[in-house]
Amino acid sequence: MKATLRLETTRAEGALVRVLGLARRRGYEIMFLVARCTEDGAHVALEMTVESDRPAAVLVRQLANLFDVERVELLEGKQRAAEPASVPPSCFATEPNDSATRRPSPVVP
Repeated sequence: MKATLRLETTRAEGALVRVLGLARRRGYEIMFLVARCTEDGAHVALEMTVESDRPAAVLVRQLANLFDVERVELLEGKQRAAEPASVPPSCFATEPNDSATRRPSPVVP
C-alpha cells in the first residue's frame, strides 16, 4: 500500500539521512521525495511517498521519535506535490569542513 507523509525536520547535518534510513530499515520503499527549505531557512520540509505491506501509521510513529523531526503528518486522500518547488541553492549549502579541505601531512620516515 502507498502512503504519503509530510515532515518537517531541523536543518541539521544528517537529518535527511536519518529519516530516509529509518524508512528503508523498517521496510518502506521510498517512491517519491521532495525536500525544500522553509521560509526561515532553519527547517527542511519533506514530502515523501512510501510503499510497504506495513501500515503507514507505524512509520509515522517511528519518524516522530527521531530527534531532528519536528512534525510528521500522514496525508490521507490528499494528492502529493505535483512538481518539486524550486529550491534556492543556498538552502542545502553547508560550511566547508576543515578536515575535508585539509590535506593530510606527508609521512616522513
